Amino acid sequence: MPSLICIDLSNNHDLTGELEPLKNCTTLQQLQMPNNELTGELEPLKSCTELQKLWLPFNGLPGGLEPLRGCTALEDLSLSDNLLTGGLGPLQGCTALLHLRLSENQLTGGLEPLQDCTALQTLRLEDNHLTGGLELLRACTSLDRLFLSSNQFTG
Repeated sequence: MPSLICIDLSNNHDLTGELEPLKNCTTLQQLQMPNNELTGELEPLKSCTELQKLWLPFNGLPGGLEPLRGCTALEDLSLSDNLLTGGLGPLQGCTALLHLRLSENQLTGGLEPLQDCTALQTLRLEDNHLTGGLELLRACTSLDRLFLSSNQFTG
């Protein structure tokens, strides 16, 4: 189904498997599959560079954010409550982000990759292993929801 622009398979608790069937959905703009039993890494989404909304919270997705590096149109990213590791570096070019929810994962590193994401309104990164300072958030003048508890921030 290469012409799909929106998929919503939310709350299908018996929906299991990997994201591999989505690798050819290159026109996909919205993908919503929260509260399922999905496994496998984000790699199949590497070719979905038109994504604006990606909601995959409350699954069992492991690995890092690297496959999202080319998804620079992302405005709303929700991957909370998964098994994600690594840093925020792959999101560096996602400057259109308005809402970023990555809480309850195992992410590490600092917030530096988000320094050009000045349009952020929501930033939820609680319950990870993030470190460093918060100074760069001063540029996020639209930020009205900020959740950073249970990390290792300083400053």
